[in-house]
Amino acid sequence: MRLSRAMIMWAALALVAAMGFSSWAAASEVLEAKWLPGPEQAAQGRSYSLALQLNIVAGMHINADQPDDPNLIPTQVSFTAPPGMSLAQAVFPRAKLVKLGFAEKPLPVLDGVVLLKTVLRVGEGVKPGLYQLSARVSYQGCNNEVCLMPESQEVSLTVKVVSAGR
Repeated sequence: MRLSRAMIMWAALALVAAMGFSSWAAASEVLEAKWLPGPEQAAQGRSYSLALQLNIVAGMHINADQPDDPNLIPTQVSFTAPPGMSLAQAVFPRAKLVKLGFAEKPLPVLDGVVLLKTVLRVGEGVKPGLYQLSARVSYQGCNNEVCLMPESQEVSLTVKVVSAGR
């Protein structure tokens, strides 16, 4: 049986890709997202600053929230809050411009420890009690040569709401 040149090339590419990907982190190991401690309690009708920390593995980075290249997948954060509570859009830090092996010009990326800021607003009508807030971080992890498949990670934070008079 005679193999075509194209079949041999595809097989070789698959083998090289498999060998390359085994030497660095899987997408779920690119970063750890966690809420930083906020206020112990949140009063009705008030607003509070909160921060989400992304710990990106050394040697890896994620794309900025506004990448320069339309082919790059931006890092995005979406928040979910119970009725009567809201979280403002995440504020990202300034990205670093880094020259990567696959790009002609430096690209904006995030690496190391990244703090994303938001504001929690608690409505006056929210009843006292414990509530869950969640953040979903969608990102694409890369090293200096290649990128992994996009991934999402969700983290929750419990907030204790108290009466405005407390």
